[in-house]
Amino acid sequence: MNVLDIIVICIILFFAIKSYRSGLIMSFLSFLPSVVALISTYMFQPVLSGFIRSTNLYGNLKSSIGSFLNIKNLISDTALHTQTEIINNMNLPDFLKNSLLENNNPVIYNIIDATGIEDYITGLIANMLINILSVIIIFVVTSIAVKIAIKIISTVKKIPVVGALDRFVGLLLGVLQGSVIIWVIGIGLTFFYFNPSFKVFFNLLESSKIANFMYENNILLFMILRIFG
Repeated sequence: MNVLDIIVICIILFFAIKSYRSGLIMSFLSFLPSVVALISTYMFQPVLSGFIRSTNLYGNLKSSIGSFLNIKNLISDTALHTQTEIINNMNLPDFLKNSLLENNNPVIYNIIDATGIEDYITGLIANMLINILSVIIIFVVTSIAVKIAIKIISTVKKIPVVGALDRFVGLLLGVLQGSVIIWVIGIGLTFFYFNPSFKVFFNLLESSKIANFMYENNILLFMILRIFG
């Protein structure tokens, strides 16, 4: 266990204790923006991603990814005879390697207009990063909008709910809320994986237990990757 594990535990404990003290109704109202944001993300993310892909950002991302991964040298390495070997020898998280291996087929090549292995790798990762950017934008905007709406109808907070069950369910809801926050942070961090300045951070993440488990098992990120599955 390292400092990242402690941070993850603290985040979950913070929301768990906060929701336990608030009870079910107040916890639900505080968690409602995240729920609505998740639903909105599921509905509108493909539209926003499609728009962003039509801009110059897509091509710029592909070029940056190709340079960071040094793909041309990997492809020209005579010791790496197959596409699987090329992907497995890349400096990438396991979930990204698995996604690249699972989606390495003609259908996905056609979807992202890939003409070869280099175009496929940079294209798939660029698409994933654009999806992540879309998720963050929609999630943040929707969360803020719902929080404003809740404040406007704040009289709902006066509903009386009493008992240990209310606090216990609030505790569980707080744990879930903390997990969602961590997953959203994890999605955002993935966007910086290809920045050399974050190399030390991601090395620390890889050596952690709880933080790395949640990063490698990010349900929200799996939803993004499934778009190409």
